[in-house]
Amino acid sequence: MTYSNPRSTKYKVKLSFAYLEDIGIVGGLVFFAVWIKDALPLSGAMQLAFIILCGVFGVFLCIRMPAHPVDKIAMMLYHMARADRNKYHPIEIEGEMKL
Repeated sequence: MTYSNPRSTKYKVKLSFAYLEDIGIVGGLVFFAVWIKDALPLSGAMQLAFIILCGVFGVFLCIRMPAHPVDKIAMMLYHMARADRNKYHPIEIEGEMKL
């Protein structure tokens, strides 16, 4: 029995404990926080708290929800922002009467 490997397979690069894409998201948000902290009128402790908060938000964006295990929260927010607002998708719940 032979198995042909499809050419459209995407591999995610994993570095010891996290994927490279996740490290980029968290690192980008922390870099943004360090870059913008001087523009905000905050004390030193609050600047540190802001940097930590941005890092925690970056980790939150990398999490996959149990309801949608394929995409990360960042991609789900992206799809929500790009959604067509003119289309109506009815919500159908089993067992309820339709009016």
